[in-house]
Amino acid sequence: MMELKNKELLRQAYEMLQTKKNNQNRRWDFPNQMLYDLCSNYPSQEDAEQVVAKIWLIGRSYAASVERIHGVERPQGDIYYDHVAPAICKIAKPLQNAIESLNKQNCLDENNFTLVLETHRLLEMALHSAVSMNMTSLASKYLHFHCRNVFPIYDSYAYRGAISLVKKDSAALKAMLGRGIAANETYADFVMRFLFLQNIIVDQYGKSLSLREMDFLLQNWGWRDNGSLI
Repeated sequence: MMELKNKELLRQAYEMLQTKKNNQNRRWDFPNQMLYDLCSNYPSQEDAEQVVAKIWLIGRSYAASVERIHGVERPQGDIYYDHVAPAICKIAKPLQNAIESLNKQNCLDENNFTLVLETHRLLEMALHSAVSMNMTSLASKYLHFHCRNVFPIYDSYAYRGAISLVKKDSAALKAMLGRGIAANETYADFVMRFLFLQNIIVDQYGKSLSLREMDFLLQNWGWRDNGSLI
């Protein structure tokens, strides 16, 4: 059963979010909105030009670009046009269908949890076929900017923040993966903790945080916390 590690830690994290939001006065909202607008105005997953523009700008903006590969041989030629774009265009139809379906639902919840994980895995595997590396973070960020209310942004600091606040439900995670759901286990664990925490904040503070606010909370708490990743 998933539960908070410590209610006091959540209170501190929530207060940190409110303080930083007030001090930073919505800093970076406009640059992020440009990326949301890019994906809204150019939603195609089968047009190579659109795919390259989106994956390049999102990856570079969020320190997750495909050029950041290491430990494997770099693909020959233009990594975007010769490798990444063809890989995404190859899965364009199921990827586009999932994005459109999830945007209609307009929130992350228990009802679309499976589709969120399977769509993330679909894109992650396409990226892996292009660059021979797991691109868990990039896949989450690319999907977030297409579905801002559905896909949580994953990176090491957000994950650390989630881990420091919410206990892992190993049994539930194992049972879900055992049902044959195509998912990255790390991203699945992150999203489970993320969704649980989002619901707890509603219960305790009467406030429904957006995915962007949740990311802000987890990122800042992840930077602060030095706990182990368990």
